This record gives sequence, C-alpha cells and structure tokens, in this order.
Amino acid sequence: MTSAQYQNYLLQPLGYGSLRNFFRVIIANRGVDTQYFIKFLYAFFLCLSGIPVRIFERVIFDHKIASTTIDYPPVFILGHWRSGTTYLHNLMIQDSNFAFVPSIYSYSPEMFLSLNSKKFMAPLLEALLPNQRPMDNVAYSIHVPEEEEYAIGNMMPLSFYNGWMFPKYLRQNFERSVLFQGLSRSLKAEWEKVYIKILKKTTFFSQGKRLLIKNPANTARIDTLLKLFPQSKFIYIYRNPYDVYSSTKLFYEKLMPTYALQQISEEYIEDCIFDFYEQLINQYLESKQNIPLGNIIEIKYEDFLGNEMMYLNKIYTQFNLPDFEEKSQVFLQYVHSKSKYIKNQHSLDRDLVKKIDQRWGFFIEQWGYDIALLNQL
Repeated sequence: MTSAQYQNYLLQPLGYGSLRNFFRVIIANRGVDTQYFIKFLYAFFLCLSGIPVRIFERVIFDHKIASTTIDYPPVFILGHWRSGTTYLHNLMIQDSNFAFVPSIYSYSPEMFLSLNSKKFMAPLLEALLPNQRPMDNVAYSIHVPEEEEYAIGNMMPLSFYNGWMFPKYLRQNFERSVLFQGLSRSLKAEWEKVYIKILKKTTFFSQGKRLLIKNPANTARIDTLLKLFPQSKFIYIYRNPYDVYSSTKLFYEKLMPTYALQQISEEYIEDCIFDFYEQLINQYLESKQNIPLGNIIEIKYEDFLGNEMMYLNKIYTQFNLPDFEEKSQVFLQYVHSKSKYIKNQHSLDRDLVKKIDQRWGFFIEQWGYDIALLNQL
C-alpha cells in the first residue's frame, strides 16, 4: 500500500463513527462497489477498534454534555461551498472568545474528548494525516476548524457528506439531509437531537465560549437553526458563480477519490453541482426572510478580500460582539500570513460558460456579477 493510499484510508470518515452508525449508513446507501472493498474493510476495523473509547467517553462525559447549556446565540457562517466560508471562519476564530468544532472532533465526535485527553494521541494522529486538505492548498491538522457535517454523519445517516462516500446517492443525501425533504418526523427529530448534542459538546470542550459554526449545508437549514436557536446570528458570504462552479468541480474531482466507496460518472457530478447550487441558494433566499432584523450580514467575497478589517468591524458592531479592538492585531496578523496563499487556477470553455449563464443567470445578476463573461472568451 502506498503512502497516499494509506492516508486516503485514514481520511475515510465512516471509520470513526460507531459500528451501529456504520451499518446504518451502509444500508441507507445500498452498500459499496467491489473495487472499494479494501477501503470498506479498513473503515470497518477502525470502527471496531474505537468501541472501547466510545464506551469510555459515553460513560465519563455524556451526563456532563447533557447538562451543558449554550448561553450565547451561535454565529453561523453560511454560503455555498468554495465561496470563501473557510477563510472567513479561520480569520474569525483568531478571536479566542469563539468556540469552534476542531477536525479531530468532527471526524470522531464520540471519541474526541478521550483522544484529546491522551497526550500521546494528538501527535500520533497529526503525523498520520496530511498537512493540507485534499481539495485545495489550505493547511490542515487535527486542531483546525472543521465543518460539523462530518460529525453528524458519524452519529446518524442523515448527513450530506455521507454522499461523498456514496456518490451514487449524492442527490438523495442532499435532498434529505440539506433540504430535509421526505423525512419522517422521527428522523428529523433525531437530526435535531444529534445537532444539539454536537454543539453542546463543543460548548463543553470550550468551557462555555460562543459558538462560531461554519457549514455550507446549513445555508438551506436556516428555519431549523432558528427553531433550535431563535437568536442565532448569520453571516452569508457569496462569490462569483463562475468561480464557484470551477472551484466546486475541482473540489469534487479531488475529494471523491479520497472518500468514495462507489463509482459514478463525471456527467452525474456536473448535474449535481448545477442542481445543488440552485436548490441551496433558492432555499436561502426564501428562508433568510425569517431571520430577525439585524441578525444577518451578507458579504461579497471579492469585496471582503483586501477589506477584511472593515467587514469584521461591521460584523462585531452589528452583532454586538466584544473585544474587536483588542483582537484587531491578531486578525491583521492572520490576514498578512495568508497574503501569499496560492489559489487553485480555473478555466472554463465556452460551452460550459454558456451553460452556467443559462442555469445560474438569475443568481449571477442577483449578486451583481457580470453575466457577459461569455463575450470575453
């Protein structure tokens, strides 16, 4: 086995959840393709090896998590994948007043308190994992912020990121876990219970800090988030749809070989990218009307770059967040440290640009971008 293959197996999220959830997810997505059987077995044995740790954590910590209260309204960063959510999130968590879901927690939500308490485990896991995310050039470690969508998928089958492992059912996972379409009342209630537990555990781990949560899937879940946390604050960041398409396509091309346990066609992925963007943003535009006045800020990614401090000041002022002046220096240091970050380069052919114009023209105009890009090619 090559080093790259070994890291792919380690990055298989399914291996870090419970054995019960492992089989629930497998059954819900109709199994794995034969060429991925070794990866499947590796994930299965990872699940088995984690049983003692999960039992220990449940016994020691579950009653403490249940009694934890979330005293501050969470701040949710929304936006389609590849729209700048990660950069905004990583910048804001330089403020130590915020709590976030670290990657070790998102991947192993029912073990991470125990693993984190063992001093030898963190260096071992750090050494085994890659130092960059598989889909871009962003630095990665077990302590960096991660989307809690992975944690949901390791606790129940209703997670969009399960679709990355089972791409034949990518569309069904999106419709059920992001849009909440066709769910029974009991399954929706289970999702809400799991989600509250994840955020309570994050709050417990951070000793009661305000939650700063970044998850693009939440862009279509505003109504549910408001039901759970009525005074939530929302930051929606959007980006030129042409760039979003290119970056998302590359994202899937690099991510699928790492996670996938099923084979699908490139055409299927392209259709999903177009459909998911439309459904996600349409749901956002409909649901944002339900957010209380003053509890949402919208940011254009291209305007944010180079003007980070101005927008952070606006966020802190509008949401009445403390200590902006005290934290301004750490924000500036982070911005300067990322000034030489090399973005992935993208290109679009004429036929693809025409299709983007046709499918996403409304959104291009909605966000004030130039739909005449086709004439420049």
